[in-house]
Amino acid sequence: MIFCKAPPLPPQRKRKSWRARAEAGSGGPGSRPRRCGCGVMAEKFDHLEEHLEKFVENIRQLGIIVSDFQPSSQAGLNQKLNFIVTGLQDIDKCRQQLHDITVPLEVFEYIDQGRNPQLYTKECLERALAKNEQVKGKIDTMKKFKSLLIQELSKVFPEDMAKYRSIRGEDHPPS
Repeated sequence: MIFCKAPPLPPQRKRKSWRARAEAGSGGPGSRPRRCGCGVMAEKFDHLEEHLEKFVENIRQLGIIVSDFQPSSQAGLNQKLNFIVTGLQDIDKCRQQLHDITVPLEVFEYIDQGRNPQLYTKECLERALAKNEQVKGKIDTMKKFKSLLIQELSKVFPEDMAKYRSIRGEDHPPS
């Protein structure tokens, strides 16, 4: 039974799941495959992705039916609408399984701007690395300051600093 006269669309390639794409890595020179390491969660994402792909395909087919609607295609239209309702229910069930997943709003902003959401992760890691270097520098500076302070205090208050070192379990003054 043919529901519409729209030209057939070219067959769609089966996309790899997000997990397969992540495990394959970027594929660039020197890249290493990435591993998810979250088996149960990955299966839930794969399940959601499968339902979303089916839902999108049903919406596409519904659009074809509606674009050239004829009274004889009413049964097919009703069937597609029922598939869409069922698809939304399936997606809602997946949502309940993934309720604890949070996505930063900035990721959606990247997507809205047409940017790759993985760039967000990359930029977050770069910012964290820069902040880590900054904090490491502060820690090194504080260690040097502590060492110099103890040296100077040992010169001015030798008995008190000897007590301090004995309490701290240090045998000799730092050089």
